Amino acid sequence: MNLADGKISGLRLFLVAGGFVSFLACLVMAIPLFVNGIKPFGKNAPPPGVSFIAAGILATLGLLMAYAAYHYAFGRFGGGSYHFFDDALVVLAHDNTARVIPWERVQPEKKSSSLNPRHAFPVEGEDDLTFDVLAVDHDVLAAAITRQATLVRWSGVIDLARLSTERPAPAFLVHDPSDTGLYRVSLLFGKLLFARVGNGCAQGTRGFPARAVHTQGGLAGGMAVWMQMKQIEKIQRELDKLEGLDERRLIDAAAGLTGSRLVEVSEMTHVRFTKPGVWDGLSTGVKIVAVLRFTHDEWGEKKLYLESLTQVGDAARILQDVLGQDFRAEAMQVARG
Repeated sequence: MNLADGKISGLRLFLVAGGFVSFLACLVMAIPLFVNGIKPFGKNAPPPGVSFIAAGILATLGLLMAYAAYHYAFGRFGGGSYHFFDDALVVLAHDNTARVIPWERVQPEKKSSSLNPRHAFPVEGEDDLTFDVLAVDHDVLAAAITRQATLVRWSGVIDLARLSTERPAPAFLVHDPSDTGLYRVSLLFGKLLFARVGNGCAQGTRGFPARAVHTQGGLAGGMAVWMQMKQIEKIQRELDKLEGLDERRLIDAAAGLTGSRLVEVSEMTHVRFTKPGVWDGLSTGVKIVAVLRFTHDEWGEKKLYLESLTQVGDAARILQDVLGQDFRAEAMQVARG
């Protein structure tokens, strides 16, 4: 895969063109002011000092715009080529220098900043691996890096070759209020795979009632409804991709989803189902039927929301299989109040 010069997305092209247009506009305004500083135009012309200062500010701003446009068109945002090997990722820069990054050193992607939107993967002992979100297919590249690095990490925890390629892996859905994510949880060879399908909850997806949106109408209300609809559609697409997959294909797909985890059951303690508190639903807007709680050595104290009786029953059965403890009576008693 590569992010090469010439592969310019529509947004990136718009920003480059806007930068050059801004440069020309500043230049057009700066030249008359500069000339006026040398030879004022008429009796009401601005003082020469004011004209020179304004011309200097506009010229500087124009040069900055021109540099920004060039930077986006031909600078570091132009990308490079990314070559995937079994043991490492090789990044070939425009000056033909190569960076070899072993997969086991690539950490999960950082959350993007609105002030500096880009993909950034921490690399153990090295500088972050970064590339621009304006490049074509940047999301495909990020997903491929996430998948390969995650699979390498997981291969030290689970024998991928022993996973079934025939039977689908049963699953249940939980909402994590700590990161506002929806997870599809499956049992894989004595471990729990938490596949993070996106931000939000299950409400509105197939099998779950739509989530109410409290708005005042008008443009803002319509925008809120539209954004919720797009979020639900995105989550449903990810759920559809995972539905019915066998164990081997499921772990491949989940590895490409940022935030997915493969949890050692031996590291889970105090597993139990509890009733939701009043504040749980009010603070998240999620319709909660029951709460799954446990403590994990790395993940910490977890409180996960189940949104239907069906999901509660599925969770109880899967946890019984992996932990050897019958949760069904406890879970249904909690869910039914």
